[in-house]
Amino acid sequence: MFFKDVSLDDAAQVISKHGGKVKGRSLITNDLVVIVPMEKISAIANEDFVQWIDTVPGPPKRENNR
Repeated sequence: MFFKDVSLDDAAQVISKHGGKVKGRSLITNDLVVIVPMEKISAIANEDFVQWIDTVPGPPKRENNR
């Protein structure tokens, strides 16, 4: 989630700068759904635009052990 005075286009540039990809956006909450390398989370969190980061599990993986 980004601070209210940050445009989502500017926020997307920050994510892209760190090797991430935007998968969705919400104008109501001013946030992006992104995929970023785990090792970049700290650098993104230190950006002035970022209010907070919430991690979510990735998509389920099919088990093939049966």
